[in-house]
Amino acid sequence: MIRLIPAITLLIVCTASCTVSQRSNSKIRMETYQPNRQQKKYKNLLIVAEGSLLSRTYIENIVWAMKPGLEKAKLSYHYEFLGNPERVSIENNLKRVMDANPSDALLHIRPMAAIGYTRSTTTSSTPNSMPYASSTSLLRAAYSFELTEVQDKLVWGGRLTTNIPEYPRSIYPVISKKIIAELKENKLLPEIAAAAQ
Repeated sequence: MIRLIPAITLLIVCTASCTVSQRSNSKIRMETYQPNRQQKKYKNLLIVAEGSLLSRTYIENIVWAMKPGLEKAKLSYHYEFLGNPERVSIENNLKRVMDANPSDALLHIRPMAAIGYTRSTTTSSTPNSMPYASSTSLLRAAYSFELTEVQDKLVWGGRLTTNIPEYPRSIYPVISKKIIAELKENKLLPEIAAAAQ
């Protein structure tokens, strides 16, 4: 029984080190390529996305994490995944979704490049122990965000690029905060949110 305690301690230290290492490998970048200068007063936002099944999971996690920021801004939203453009008609699905969900603006999220995994290896050590290597799968993704109004008038455009650990859901709130900050900076969230802070 006494021999198990060091093994359990090592397991706890390794788990904590691996988590830190995964976070340090994360790279998240949100940038605007089409800025908006005029304050918008949207009340309803329709968010749609397209892409592969992996894209769907990735975007749905981000939209789910954006919910508190959008609610704080008193902006109601509806999210729909339109499908894989290689298998379905995005235009037909978008028209159907827009007809069923009237809104002030549309935020369309599209993949800019194929989403995929890369391997990252790091070497770490803890006090009084030998160095050890850990390998992590990182999910690479790049997406365009286009916010349009009536008759497809582009109001704002942004790009999100990430290189994040494969499994932890804790990274999605970090990504969503960057997106919400970019929306605020471009005056796309109601002024109520800025005044409340």
